[in-house]
Amino acid sequence: MFKDRKILWKKHPDAYHILMADHKSASSSSQLMAVLLDDCYLLYETSNKKNIVLIDRVNWHDIRSAKVDYYAVKTEFIFESGETHILILNENPDSTAKDFIESMTGLEIPVKRRKWYQKLLGFRSKNPWKMITAILIYFIMFFAIANAFTGEETADTNSLDKETNTEEIEEQTDTDRDLNGDNNSNNDKNKQKENQDSKKYTSSTDNEESNKVTSTPDNKNDIPDKENASQKNSLQQENKKQNGDATATVTRVVDGDTIEINLNGKTEDVRLLLVDTPETVHPSEPVQPYGPEASQFAKNKLSGKKVRIEYDGPKRDKYDRLLSYLWVDGKNFNKMLLRQGLARYAYVFDPPYTHSDTFMKAQNKAKSEGKGIWSRNNYVTSDGFNYQEQKQTENTTANNESSSSSTSSGSSRLKYNPNGPDRDCGDFDTQQEAQDFYESAGGPGSDPHRLDGNDDDGVVCETLPAA
Repeated sequence: MFKDRKILWKKHPDAYHILMADHKSASSSSQLMAVLLDDCYLLYETSNKKNIVLIDRVNWHDIRSAKVDYYAVKTEFIFESGETHILILNENPDSTAKDFIESMTGLEIPVKRRKWYQKLLGFRSKNPWKMITAILIYFIMFFAIANAFTGEETADTNSLDKETNTEEIEEQTDTDRDLNGDNNSNNDKNKQKENQDSKKYTSSTDNEESNKVTSTPDNKNDIPDKENASQKNSLQQENKKQNGDATATVTRVVDGDTIEINLNGKTEDVRLLLVDTPETVHPSEPVQPYGPEASQFAKNKLSGKKVRIEYDGPKRDKYDRLLSYLWVDGKNFNKMLLRQGLARYAYVFDPPYTHSDTFMKAQNKAKSEGKGIWSRNNYVTSDGFNYQEQKQTENTTANNESSSSSTSSGSSRLKYNPNGPDRDCGDFDTQQEAQDFYESAGGPGSDPHRLDGNDDDGVVCETLPAA
């Protein structure tokens, strides 16, 4: 089940949730799962050959009625989108899924009320035989637990009785010895007294030695206790640091969802978690509607500000950028983008996430109000933004660029925008390609992408093939 869920998360990274499912027409051996998206939910079936097959798609607006039934360990949503089509979705008791479905379908979902005992196993169906069986099982479990505790108490009592009997026997033996001693001669008494004095001296000496030996480890144990407390405090501080209680200063806004910060004296690029804004600096994409607005909004809110970094899952992406939420002036900036309609909820690669529910609510509010990206019909898609810029003829421009960028070694047109995101040598196929990009970005006088390394000889990425 968990493997199937993981496969579906990879297939639908923008899904709101993936739940266990049941269908009235499905066989008892079928394993079904439902993927909740913005416009519909998809029903998948896992076959005996471990293949995941899409068997149905239901649009939210096609659902005529819905019900919710809260159990002790799960919640059932019953959707009716036709005369015979009934789907039951199962998950742990949670009201956020109900809020999401109501916002998608526009329906007010009634809740079936149950008494507390009707939520217990065996009492849900109100079947007499099931209820009787459940009562018997609960009684057996109760007596088994009670017997376990009673057995331990009995064993402790027997142990105490055994110790008491042993002490009584030893006392009786000592008494008999004393009576026999009274019948002995005076010499025997004197000898016995000398032996007792010797024993007392030996006993006191042993007690003194024992006290010395006993006291020594106690004094030594004080040191490990202090060391353990110190280690515990340092581990707690380290865990707190790893969990993202770090502050940084924003040094540059690349675009709406990519920020440059100074963290502990080091410059880092931050990719905001769970948000995607329209492109403005992508080397192969045109400037998209509301991309400049998102960038300007980020500059107004973040430029030069102290921010708090909050991680949630893997800390870095494949481009070595930090993945985090940004908190500025006590507010979550990622959520602010969604609420203003300047970003879409996206890139759900490693769920569950801490703020996913609040982010979805913020996006739904912006969507219902028609803010920003939601003001254009069919602009936001599950893959990004559906926008085709009117392209003009580029023959003349391409020829000019080709002639101006040509060198004696025959370099090609730039692969990336020099003013775009940060690049490293791994982004280029040849040394000449990296050299052209470096010079176009201001090299050798300026090296914003740090391609020249530490030798500052003006030749970059020397380990790459020449052409």
